[in-house]
Amino acid sequence: MGVVCDVNEFEARKPGNTNKFAAIEYGLMICSVVGAVGVLVWLVIYSRYGFDFTDEGYYLVWIATPKLYDWSLSQFGYLYHPFYTLLKGNVVLLRVFNVCLTFLLSWLLVDLVVRESFSDRARDKIKRFFVSFCFAIGGLVFFNVWVPSPSYNSLNLQALLIIGAGLFIAQKRISKECVIGWLLIGVGGWLAFMAKPSSAAAVGFIALIYLFISNKINILMMALCAIVVVVLFAGSALLIDGSLIGFERRMHTALDFLNYLGGGHTFREILRFDSFLVSKSDFVIFVCLLVVCTLSVCFLRSNRNLTRFAGFFLVGVATICVFALLFGQIVFKVEYNSFSGLLLCVVPATALLLSASFYWRETISSLSRQRLSAAFLFMLLPHVYAFGTNNNYWQIGSSAGFFWLLAGLVFIAPALRGREATYTFLPLAILTQLVVVILLQRGMELPYRQPKPLRLNSHSVEIGANGSTLVLSEAYAKYLEDVIAGTRLAGFKMGTPMIDLTGQSPGVLYSIGAASIGQAWMIGGYSGSYKLAVEALKKVPCEQLANAWILIEENGPRSISDEIVVTFGASPSDYENMASWDTAKGAGGYEGRPRQALLKPMNSIAVNQSCINIRP
Repeated sequence: MGVVCDVNEFEARKPGNTNKFAAIEYGLMICSVVGAVGVLVWLVIYSRYGFDFTDEGYYLVWIATPKLYDWSLSQFGYLYHPFYTLLKGNVVLLRVFNVCLTFLLSWLLVDLVVRESFSDRARDKIKRFFVSFCFAIGGLVFFNVWVPSPSYNSLNLQALLIIGAGLFIAQKRISKECVIGWLLIGVGGWLAFMAKPSSAAAVGFIALIYLFISNKINILMMALCAIVVVVLFAGSALLIDGSLIGFERRMHTALDFLNYLGGGHTFREILRFDSFLVSKSDFVIFVCLLVVCTLSVCFLRSNRNLTRFAGFFLVGVATICVFALLFGQIVFKVEYNSFSGLLLCVVPATALLLSASFYWRETISSLSRQRLSAAFLFMLLPHVYAFGTNNNYWQIGSSAGFFWLLAGLVFIAPALRGREATYTFLPLAILTQLVVVILLQRGMELPYRQPKPLRLNSHSVEIGANGSTLVLSEAYAKYLEDVIAGTRLAGFKMGTPMIDLTGQSPGVLYSIGAASIGQAWMIGGYSGSYKLAVEALKKVPCEQLANAWILIEENGPRSISDEIVVTFGASPSDYENMASWDTAKGAGGYEGRPRQALLKPMNSIAVNQSCINIRP
């Protein structure tokens, strides 16, 4: 290390200084670890709270019954279904599983990034273990929108974390660790394709560029990686559709259906550059956190005991703020901003500022081509995660903002050794936790398509065929209680096929245990929604269509016309209204919506025969 580090080590050898250093070091460790554990426990507790009837309902329907659909672009339902079965369909445990898996994969990747700063001594390995544990909280920024159930988005992020770990440790020279790295790239690539093919294509392109620039190209290892991808892909295709041709047909149909919808997913529409706008309040928070964290590290590096304790005091205050946010003693009353997730960029910005201020010689001398290319790789991965969406890439990519954090650590980690590593990493880790908690709290104060902050939810409701208990707002709880009571009085039985013509109620179908036929989410509101619904129902057996109940919402903002039943040989007069209920305000993101009604098929035999007759 440089002169500063040598002076600190000399100071540490002075009589009476060793204990003071150790006390501060252990104090920093305790603050950061306690904060990290607190965030994890907080998320586990809140996994019982809230429910979104649109996207999250769709995810759960897909995971619970993936075999109902012979077309799909993402196969996340098949990959998460074994865990859903293992957890006996418990939505709360499924959410906890999603949180823990994301955290563990984040922990693995950040540990690889910071390990160069620690020696192989047992004591330093323990320090590295805790430092990486504390930074891994950054991966949980994914849940800031508060749709905590597993989805194609969570699988996409988890796949990119695995690929990132593989690319970071893969080398041109073959070794045991190198082989593990290439295997991880293969597994992660397969998972990325199963989650989101557009992101898989993007990460494949970026990975090749990274391997070339970092001089890691190894034909044998690349062949091994390709074999892993092919074997896993072929195996999943056989398990899902029985053949590669069947799987290809599934994907081709899904692409056709996506074009029918007109949702902005064509190649020309997804290949674009988006802009972003940071709010004034977020900018102020960004600057304040940047200054406080930089001062903390500056004070901790001082040779003066009083100044050093001042640095520890600032870190302690930051930890207290983390818990004040966790316990709701501090609640940020700010308007919703689509780009709030960019606040996490304060961590890499602080790391770069510290590198430029204190460690610039060490940083310049220790940065290799591999480290630089890894930093650029991590900077691009949030956009790879978002690639293919019809929303703003910066907005969606911020859910994978953990990679931006890693890019900053990649720059600074090689310059740090000994106590310099502790005095720099731990304040940065606590800064990470503070930012993540701020963003998570915002998500919980304005949960996705829900009317109230999660902390105000107080009504427990059992949903789904397995009776998972969730804590919801009073309005949402009453809505679901009315739905469940109405369907039971109407004689509806779990597992019965149902067609959702409200355009936005997959969560209702999941809650009553209905088999959502045609699509896991019969999505409305797009120019091609009706055509997609017609084509999707054409793939459903006539017997299921004839016996399917229908959920309608006349004149709803995303409703699909009930005239669609004519396309499979029925007519609206073949159904009887068995129950109706008021739709909760805020459900689906709309303040006011019409009543919903449950329709029962009354001429199943005739409709079945008519359906058979009109089909080719």
